[in-house]
Amino acid sequence: MATHTQGTVVPSKPFSAEKLAQQLHEAMDGLGTEEKPIIDVMASHDNKQRQEIALSYKTQFGKDLRAELKCETSGNFENLLVALLETPINYDAKSINDAIKFVGTDEGALIEILSSRSKVQIKSIKAAYKTRIKLILNLALAIVLKLFQDV
Repeated sequence: MATHTQGTVVPSKPFSAEKLAQQLHEAMDGLGTEEKPIIDVMASHDNKQRQEIALSYKTQFGKDLRAELKCETSGNFENLLVALLETPINYDAKSINDAIKFVGTDEGALIEILSSRSKVQIKSIKAAYKTRIKLILNLALAIVLKLFQDV
């Protein structure tokens, strides 16, 4: 049985995060959104490169690429683009949270994630999960406190 440790999208060469961020900006600028350039950029670069593109987008335009894509797209396309901008560790932490937050835990998802990661990766996922949960709990607490404050 073959074991794969890398994704199927390999680093694209030549690579210029600045030019690609500019292409994304142009695709979302003005009325309407041009989906093809967004697909071309997001699907043809590995995660590390997408992180560099997002950073360059923030530097050049002062805006968060994830937030811009959420505003300019919708539905499954939006969900895909947002997922492509997650780091693998944060995506795993989100997937674990999704697997256990509803009635009926998705054991298959948990097994798939945890059985295919190294000890180091699992420790990183644990830290990312704690950060994610802390943010969610802090937000929930703030909402509850605001509700009681209004009473």
